[in-house]
Amino acid sequence: ERVIDMAARMPGKAREVGWRPLPEEAQHMGFANLGAAVRPQRDVTVYALALVESPTRQRVRLMIGASGAVKAFVNGQLALADSTYHPARLDQMGAQVTLQPGVNRILLKVANADAALGFFARLARGNGDGARVKTVDSVIPPPAVKPGDKPAPIEPGIATLERRAKSEKRPAAQSEAYYELALAF
Repeated sequence: ERVIDMAARMPGKAREVGWRPLPEEAQHMGFANLGAAVRPQRDVTVYALALVESPTRQRVRLMIGASGAVKAFVNGQLALADSTYHPARLDQMGAQVTLQPGVNRILLKVANADAALGFFARLARGNGDGARVKTVDSVIPPPAVKPGDKPAPIEPGIATLERRAKSEKRPAAQSEAYYELALAF
């Protein structure tokens, strides 16, 4: 998890494994379907690497929803970890992380038992809008930049929606809040 060698081959559960790009057709509506790229798909641990370029040093929210236990590292620093096994849902958990100017590495480690193997991941500003970054399409990642400020946990999106729905006093607004919560599932 500290050193990423894209050319390395390692012993896998059923055969030798290595890094490879996720096919474009395996990405749908924000879900990265890792099961389309690896065999077997059950009782496995898979790594996924994203390279994002930030124009400035910025503090953003890393939001993750994974099918099983997950760890997320930003520029080599553990940003969040969840040891529970569950289906992937948008914004299940998140952390405030620091992106450095230039190319940043986001590494996910997903351990899957029997759900659809994959994850949702996004970078957002404090208001939930997308962060000002662009993805970098590269087979060989650049040298890692230094880690930023210590990651800080944030309230998951579902918890935010639940709190909003329960605290809303106006019936119409409360109905709308519960509708948004239902859509999240």
